Amino acid sequence: MTFPETFAKLHNTYERKALRMLLKEFQALGKKIPYEVLTPENAEAVIKLTLNEAGLEKALFKIHLTIGKSYGNLEARRYRKFREEKRFKPLPLFNEAFQLFLINYYKEEGGNQITLLTETYVSAVVEEMVKSKVENETIIQMRDRIFRTVNKPNFYKWQALRIARTETTFAMNSAAMVSSDVSGVVMEKVWYTYRDSRVRDTHRAMEGKVLPTNEMYTLPSGVKMRFPGDKSAIGRSKDVASDLVNCRCSVSHRAKLDENGLFIFTD
Repeated sequence: MTFPETFAKLHNTYERKALRMLLKEFQALGKKIPYEVLTPENAEAVIKLTLNEAGLEKALFKIHLTIGKSYGNLEARRYRKFREEKRFKPLPLFNEAFQLFLINYYKEEGGNQITLLTETYVSAVVEEMVKSKVENETIIQMRDRIFRTVNKPNFYKWQALRIARTETTFAMNSAAMVSSDVSGVVMEKVWYTYRDSRVRDTHRAMEGKVLPTNEMYTLPSGVKMRFPGDKSAIGRSKDVASDLVNCRCSVSHRAKLDENGLFIFTD
């Protein structure tokens, strides 16, 4: 099985796990909304006040940590195979390095990430309320329908699936980056797509691109990122969002060899 095929199989598994975790949290949020006071005019403000952003952040962190540690350790074990040739230094502990990476990421980007998630959830509920005007519902009828709709298992499922897919890509590829960084060997990275008809053109153009690990990929959109799904990507916000959302691309790291075909150690 090729690397892209292995990544795709794992991505599907992790994505389903992330979706279950997200839906559980969003369903908990739905139960806390004070439906008895909702009106079309105050809905957005009331729902925002009742959202448990700390709980959502905890859930998202758990997704990143669980998926990242699982995949990162698989990558680390792949590097360790070189030790059999006695030319590859033992890896430092990946788990601690990745946890530190996530802590720093949440310090810098966590607030923006949670705000984006809560805004999309609020928008989904408010969209349901707009239907009350079309259907000429009374306030009581509207509240009853919103309560039933929001508390259905499938409510927000498709939005949550998009989030789960995007966050899975980030978790896996950031973990791969960290495992490469702590390997003790100079690496280079290769961008791979999912290789199906859903791959966007800007990512299809990146297929097979090789770079030193400390350099950033420049996509046709002009966006610069360290790896597919990089939340710290640089570029116009709309272009960054377009290149991040629903991305399933992968990055593979491989040891760079010197002129004698030997590994180059970082120290």
